[in-house]
Amino acid sequence: MSTKEMAYSIIDTLTEEQLEELMVFLKGYSKKTTSVDSVFGILSGRSNGDYISQEKSVWEKVAAENYEAP
Repeated sequence: MSTKEMAYSIIDTLTEEQLEELMVFLKGYSKKTTSVDSVFGILSGRSNGDYISQEKSVWEKVAAENYEAP
């Protein structure tokens, strides 16, 4: 499956609200601004402060849930 086909299959599963958010994100994206800082800037408006404290341990938690023997 090509990257374009994968993108279309993902887009087909999105709700109308998610599509609108994706469009806002894509319209705000500029090929001139491809640095990590610019991506953080674009995404910062979508952040949820309630989850920031959980970010540090989420990888370990998910890895343990998915890969530890039962």
